[in-house]
Amino acid sequence: MKNTILSSVQHLKPIFSWLSVGLFASAIGGSIAPPVKAQNYSDIQGHWAEQCIQGLTQQGVVSGYPDQTFKPNNMITRAEYAAMIDQAFPNTALERNAINFKDVSASYWGQDAIQNTYRKGFLSGYPGQVFKPNDLIVRVEAFVALANVCLVCFGVG
Repeated sequence: MKNTILSSVQHLKPIFSWLSVGLFASAIGGSIAPPVKAQNYSDIQGHWAEQCIQGLTQQGVVSGYPDQTFKPNNMITRAEYAAMIDQAFPNTALERNAINFKDVSASYWGQDAIQNTYRKGFLSGYPGQVFKPNDLIVRVEAFVALANVCLVCFGVG
């Protein structure tokens, strides 16, 4: 029974990742960055999340890869999630001081987004001053971040 449940959960991880993106899109509504030009990704036609992906792209929250793909079935990392939240809420007030995460170098591509989302109170690190930027974000982390966005930006709680 336990192995069956674990197997089912592993199979559903991509769905959980996109569920969090869909909830994220719903939570932020019209309060995000100015719209940008729509992008025609070569790999989202007919995908169940196509409209959500296009909407988030037009709002400047997500972007595809240089080869004009989006890779909609890929799971996202904590750094990628931080980048989405940072793009969506660029003007949110800082709630706490920066921290030097031991596993995020100054030259890491997502360093600014990680620091911004940490300082705004949206995401946190782990004990030992680590962020684990390349770990896949788990559903509970995504939902906690969304709850924090709602608390900080909208006073909902």
